[in-house]
Amino acid sequence: VHPNDPNHVVVTFSGYSTGNKVFESTNGGTSWTNISTGLPNLPTNCVRFMPGTTTLADAMYVGCDVGVYYRDNTFTSWQPYFTALPNVPIFDIEIYQPTGKVRAASYGRGVWEVDIYNPGTLAPIADFTANQTLICPGTPVNFTDMSSFTPTSWSWAFQGGTPATSTAQNPTGITWSAPGTYSVTLTATNINGSDAEVKTAYITVLSNAVTLPLVEGFQATFLPPNWTAKNINNDGLFWTQATTGAASTQSAMFDNYNYDVGGAQDEMWAPRLNLSSYATVSMTFDVAYARYSAPPYSDTLEIVASSDCGATWTSVYLKGGTILATAPDQTTPIFVPTAAQWRNEPVSLNAFAGQPSVIIAIRNRGRYGQAIYVDNINITGTVAALPNATFTASTTSVCAGTPVSFTSTSSGAPTSWTWTFPSGTPASATTQNVASVVWNTAGTYTVTHTATNVNGTGTTTQVITVLATPTVTTTASSSTICAGSSTTLTGSGASTYAWMPGSLTGTSVVVTPATTTTYTVTGTAANGCTGSTTRVITVNPLPTVT
Repeated sequence: VHPNDPNHVVVTFSGYSTGNKVFESTNGGTSWTNISTGLPNLPTNCVRFMPGTTTLADAMYVGCDVGVYYRDNTFTSWQPYFTALPNVPIFDIEIYQPTGKVRAASYGRGVWEVDIYNPGTLAPIADFTANQTLICPGTPVNFTDMSSFTPTSWSWAFQGGTPATSTAQNPTGITWSAPGTYSVTLTATNINGSDAEVKTAYITVLSNAVTLPLVEGFQATFLPPNWTAKNINNDGLFWTQATTGAASTQSAMFDNYNYDVGGAQDEMWAPRLNLSSYATVSMTFDVAYARYSAPPYSDTLEIVASSDCGATWTSVYLKGGTILATAPDQTTPIFVPTAAQWRNEPVSLNAFAGQPSVIIAIRNRGRYGQAIYVDNINITGTVAALPNATFTASTTSVCAGTPVSFTSTSSGAPTSWTWTFPSGTPASATTQNVASVVWNTAGTYTVTHTATNVNGTGTTTQVITVLATPTVTTTASSSTICAGSSTTLTGSGASTYAWMPGSLTGTSVVVTPATTTTYTVTGTAANGCTGSTTRVITVNPLPTVT
């Protein structure tokens, strides 16, 4: 039936009668015209007018045993419409106007979708998708233009987003900083006109992460504040609020008894959790379930956790069938648990302790079995202790100019460290360990070390004593001598002395160098520190007398 004229009807005939495939009436069936020209002598199974068209009057599609054919009032015969469609029997055709698509249901090859026929006179039909629509604040989102009929320009508006607008075909890196829901608009334009697609509340920015405990019994608004629905098919099949609970009057329930979700795994997302200050985290909840029967009518409950805002998930609880069941199999009516048909379940979340952003999702994996009930969710944790700051030094008493190394031995899982070394080189550091600190001036110096974790900071100090190095000087009874002569070298400024070359010791030593020689004296003070200096003795050769 024509969408704008109930007297304009078209019928198709199956079978193999040559030339008798499609007939048209414009007077409600009083008379008929054969419009089969161009169709093969094969069964013609279905026909569909293009709804709402003005530029393509009487546009229609038929499904034959060899595929789809098309005609409108500009053609005198049917045209094959095989591009991107299989050449197989087509038994149903639908036109999806919002995106300008023809959807063809085949025999044995599934449902196919292609653009409607465009003679080059149609304005775009705007449409788009995003790589994710449930995000954390600051998570970048990428958009893909899905518009039909070859637009040549695009205008995007991102409510509350950064940037707020774009003229790119496929904008990337759009972010939202504030929790809430936001609309996105795309206006697609070509030479024939423009079309705008507005997707209201398309982007959901999750609430800011909260600390523990999280307690939820589903006794008030459903979903509760800051909980988020992940409805896979965006249909009416989702978790609902039941009028029964575990020691309460309400709970969350998924009705797998009356509704077949077809494999969709719908989720309730709890508020984002900040677990950065916790050493251990655990979850408990109450569950009630009666299996309908053996598989395939057996359902599963799964709890998953994510620390990267839903990019990846880890299963922390998975039970189904008789393992999940708290009551015997029940085929009729829908299962409603008694007070005795609830079970409390523990779940360890220790793997996520210390993480600043964790999402817990409760996932229904329905198989058209029975209702699953969840109640009294409790997530608690033990707070991690402050770090105990401690460190060791390679020595606590050192001669000036000698490097000292420092090693942090702090406990409590610190994540950052700071050091201060008054008058030292370097004067500070932020690494866990410091390999070389030098003081060049004698004195006592207090080294301060802090270790920090998510719960706070611990601090400790140690005193480093820097000993003075002796200032060693030398004198010589004669700095210039003749070959074969001797001179006396005397050291001062230290307690003991060692001379080179010659491995001589003593405050004063007598040397008889054969040639000009540089002597090095190393003096050791009473505190064990050393200093050194040199003395050059010049040796003149003896004259040759003839």
